[in-house]
Amino acid sequence: MKVLSVLLADGKTLYFTACSRDDSYGRCDIYQSDFVNEKWTNPVNLGPNINTESWESQPAISSDGRQLFFVSNRPGGRGGKDIWVSYKNANGVWMEAKNIGDKINTSKDDISPFLHWDNQTLYFASKGFIGMGGFDVFVSRLNGSGDWGEATNIGYPINSPSDDNSLIVAKDGRTAYFASSFFNEDRNDLDLYTFDLPQESRSLEVAYIQGLITDSKTNNPIKADIELVNLKSGKSYKSSESDLDGNYMLCLPSDAEYALTVNKKKYLFYSENIKLEHEGSILVKNFKLQPLEVGEQVRLDNIFFELNSSNLKDESLVELNKIIKFMASNPFLVIEIGGHTDNSGSKAYNLNLSDDRARSVKDALVQRGIPSDRIQTKGYGMSVPLNTNSSEQERALNRRTELKIIAVE
Repeated sequence: MKVLSVLLADGKTLYFTACSRDDSYGRCDIYQSDFVNEKWTNPVNLGPNINTESWESQPAISSDGRQLFFVSNRPGGRGGKDIWVSYKNANGVWMEAKNIGDKINTSKDDISPFLHWDNQTLYFASKGFIGMGGFDVFVSRLNGSGDWGEATNIGYPINSPSDDNSLIVAKDGRTAYFASSFFNEDRNDLDLYTFDLPQESRSLEVAYIQGLITDSKTNNPIKADIELVNLKSGKSYKSSESDLDGNYMLCLPSDAEYALTVNKKKYLFYSENIKLEHEGSILVKNFKLQPLEVGEQVRLDNIFFELNSSNLKDESLVELNKIIKFMASNPFLVIEIGGHTDNSGSKAYNLNLSDDRARSVKDALVQRGIPSDRIQTKGYGMSVPLNTNSSEQERALNRRTELKIIAVE
């Protein structure tokens, strides 16, 4: 018997519950199947870090595929059925599952977890909190410390004296679906309903980035790592990877500015500044990674300077750390940091400004441990524009800092 499945955001990985299989650890276990070459692979048991001799079911996956929530009645919980979570490590292995804690779990049954695409809003059902009767639906949010906050009952008319559970929320954060026995004549069977979530129970507004990662020389797809860092906080918001076909999809709150980097061993990293302002929007971004060869270069979109100055802004630290990590991983490279300006002002002024800015970036890298002889600088002024400087948007694109490989030693 197979029940209760969930798809990863890209639609290519399925997690589901299967019971009484030959390879099961207990009565019901959680399995994975991947969509490869237009068909689903044979199911794979997620193993002893997830499954036990007890009962495991109701999987819920985060939008980046790195957090797996599920329900289990195993020993070591708070009582009854509890919600547990496992995190996938950098090697793609699910770590030992942990009880999600007493802000969510109670001495009674706590079931049907659903983590919204924002990765910060968890919906679940419980019999252990004060409610209207039977299972009620609750919501909890991650706080600034990364812990789950107090569970909040989402209220009437969603919750009733009967069982109400299995709530899921669409990408828009508004449309919700749930199961309830309240309107069923014998109050035993569950029916499905839909409604608009009240504002106070909604998740963060989110937007989506998707696209294809390929080799710039061969156009072959690349399985690469993708990282998003919140520029304001400096914290890594999300890390993910493209699939074997180079496809990726990310979901993130739409009210922030991010540094996006794409990384692959033996390739020059890609850097871009991402601003998502419209909830529910889908931004298509295809990336071509360049092999580590002399002459290849990348625009450092997340290096920022004070106006008409070579002083680096604090937000530049994210990009500086990325360059430091890249240089440490490739100790045989010598790079050039090139500064570029728009055509506002004289040639001499812009040449000096671009040279000073390039030197500021080098100084920041050297102060953080990169040998000085591995970094050269050059100010190009306004001599190498990307466009005609005919608008403020075009001038902004011409004001840039670039990293170029000049030697592979």
